[in-house]
Amino acid sequence: MVRWLWLSLLLGVGLLLGSAPSHAQTLRIPKVGDPALSVNMPAGWSSNYDQYGNLQFSSSDRSVNLQLSILTGSLAGAPILDTLNATAASIFKASGAQPYSKSEPGALAGQLGVTYYSTLTTDNVTLNMKVVLAELDSSHVACMTIITRQEAALAQLLALNKLIGVVQLAK
Repeated sequence: MVRWLWLSLLLGVGLLLGSAPSHAQTLRIPKVGDPALSVNMPAGWSSNYDQYGNLQFSSSDRSVNLQLSILTGSLAGAPILDTLNATAASIFKASGAQPYSKSEPGALAGQLGVTYYSTLTTDNVTLNMKVVLAELDSSHVACMTIITRQEAALAQLLALNKLIGVVQLAK
């Protein structure tokens, strides 16, 4: 599950490079079912659902990319922090990124979770990679992955923060 998620992220980043900007609209991940996240997408971003149902966004200059996913599977048994740490390690490994170098408390759509940091080098370009994981219920984890170029402009990073701020639990 984790491997296709990150392979699709990398493929989606390439697909987003050719995507047309979307107009202000509410998008949902997953499109059907609960729990779900919704996003009132700000202007200036491109969006795309990949072949696995992940929701991907790209800034207008393509220096900032974000993917939202809902991971499914039983969370019973191990402590949730152990499960999130193992999931993050698998995500970074499957994407070809370095193991995470730092983790800290985080949140996604108002749900407490953990934020993990790493870097990914592709075509001799080093990218910053951040993964936020938050437990939604006993079998669902919300996942937000952010990949940014190290030289991303302040305006794009501010727009990213605005986008993150409009991600919420769907009602």
